[in-house]
Amino acid sequence: MQFFKNLSYIIFVILFSVIFISTNVLASTVILPKTGQTNCWSVFGVSISCGGTGQDGEYQNGLPEEGERFTDNGNGTIYDRATNLTWQKCSRGQDTLKCSGISTTSNWASALTYCNTLNLAGARWRLPNRNELASLVDLSGVEPTLNNKAFPNTPAVYYWTSTTFQQVYTSAWVVNFGNGVVNFRVKSLPNYTRCVR
Repeated sequence: MQFFKNLSYIIFVILFSVIFISTNVLASTVILPKTGQTNCWSVFGVSISCGGTGQDGEYQNGLPEEGERFTDNGNGTIYDRATNLTWQKCSRGQDTLKCSGISTTSNWASALTYCNTLNLAGARWRLPNRNELASLVDLSGVEPTLNNKAFPNTPAVYYWTSTTFQQVYTSAWVVNFGNGVVNFRVKSLPNYTRCVR
């Protein structure tokens, strides 16, 4: 009987070690995109040297900027090599390739349906979750706070995510590409849409 107890304990220790090591290895390989900030500022908004500040501009952590992050596939889609996601190049309502025309807004349910039924580049699409859409935020500039070369004519306002706000189920998370803020809005309000796969 004691033999089986000892064996069970040894197996538990081995399994725990494997899970712990695997988790740490996976966690250390996750690379998020850089925010785009390269400058530092004082509490008074004055530009200062970044050395020793601990600010984002000092560390500039994230995906190394070797080459372009985004690739235009020439078919109305953009590949993001930082996240391995493929994005709809233009906002809902715009021309598929040139992003000309006026973007259209809709409520959350309509945005979900739009992405789930989007016929673009022969692929299945969906509304991005909160983390996926927020990964497009580029804080190197303002309005819009995303790569305007990859995603031209993007309105600098709220875009829907597929993620419901857990404290108020009638609201969903949105990303504002005017200032990069991630917030939540009531699902019945009109906001913009960009799909992902």
